[in-house]
Amino acid sequence: MAVELGRLFKTVAFGEAAYAAILVAEEVLDVMQRDWMRDERVVPFVRTINNIHVVEESRHMKFARDETRKHLARAGRLRRRIHALLIAVAAYVIVTSMVNRKVYANAGLDEERAVREAKANEHHASMMRSSCAGLMTFLDSVGLLTRLGAVLLQARPPHLTTSRRADDMTFAITQNCCTDAACVAVCPVNCIHPTPGERDFGTTETLYIDPGACIDCGACADACPVDAVHPVADLTAGAAAVRRDQRRLLRGPRTS
Repeated sequence: MAVELGRLFKTVAFGEAAYAAILVAEEVLDVMQRDWMRDERVVPFVRTINNIHVVEESRHMKFARDETRKHLARAGRLRRRIHALLIAVAAYVIVTSMVNRKVYANAGLDEERAVREAKANEHHASMMRSSCAGLMTFLDSVGLLTRLGAVLLQARPPHLTTSRRADDMTFAITQNCCTDAACVAVCPVNCIHPTPGERDFGTTETLYIDPGACIDCGACADACPVDAVHPVADLTAGAAAVRRDQRRLLRGPRTS
């Protein structure tokens, strides 16, 4: 059924609907792959493959987001609403069809019971909502998460419309920052500022991460020579101050 719907969507979708639908699968899988590449229980070879894929796919996702915005700039209200509905339907079908039910039988489980248990499992639903958070935030920011679309996505498990706010941060740069821009060079989506080409570079005490653009790949944390970049979830006492400082910097002027 999902395959047939996919063929139909490919036939009728165009412009922002086509690009946004690409983001559905790419962004959800990207979140999962980022978890796998950091999980020490995963064999190193697989973690390396996932790391490479995250970096490469980030460019594809940035392109799809840019194209979605570009097509929406010339889209009328009716077209936006129709495409928002198409994307909501596509998102639900894609996300809920990612696991082939035959894997349960292959693992020696009762297929029907396993499917029921998975649908009723709150941890599974929470993982799917978390994986969709960045996608839903983007769709909402460009006007492709309408009230009707949100109702459709919220109506049945895993209730995909629960998302993080656009200013929620995943990684933050702490006061240890040496501002050498090593993190800027490795960021695949150019979300760290000020860059060497921007006016404030060399004058700020720390660089900062744009949470709306960050894809949480962790490349900046790996590249930092002074260990100044950390997941916000790992910060304790200074987390609130870091959020305030980084948001204050984000609101400041940024011109080249």
